[in-house]
Amino acid sequence: MTGIQPGVHYLSVLVFRVMGVRIGIDTDQIGGFVDVATVDKKKCKLVSMNELLGIEPPERPHSKVIFAKGGYVSEPSDSVWMRREQRLGVVVSDPEEIVEIPLEVMSPLPQLIHAYTGPNGLWAIALMSDEAVFLADIRKMIGNKAGDVMWVK
Repeated sequence: MTGIQPGVHYLSVLVFRVMGVRIGIDTDQIGGFVDVATVDKKKCKLVSMNELLGIEPPERPHSKVIFAKGGYVSEPSDSVWMRREQRLGVVVSDPEEIVEIPLEVMSPLPQLIHAYTGPNGLWAIALMSDEAVFLADIRKMIGNKAGDVMWVK
């Protein structure tokens, strides 16, 4: 893409690959992005993007962690859900770049895909000039796999 054009609305997404397929996550859903080696695993619960998509085993060694904004593992305490200091991170390999995708090139995924794959968090496809990008809702993906998640603002 050549640049931002006046009057066009964009969604800013972090793009990475899973088994060669480009997937993008809205940057508004990201609360951080770090090397996996720097993560304190006692303070973070990590899940791989491959696990969230139901693909096993991962294609390559993981290299980066995307923290879902406002996502924490929670546990019941006296019938009230309390926030723990354990952030949620999604491990991805092959992070590429942050791109601005014009809203006009996005299309919702057909219901047939959801009927076949189930509620996996993929919600749209952006048909770019060079390649398609599947758009994912990281919060929905995590929520579908881990029922003990608490989202805070």
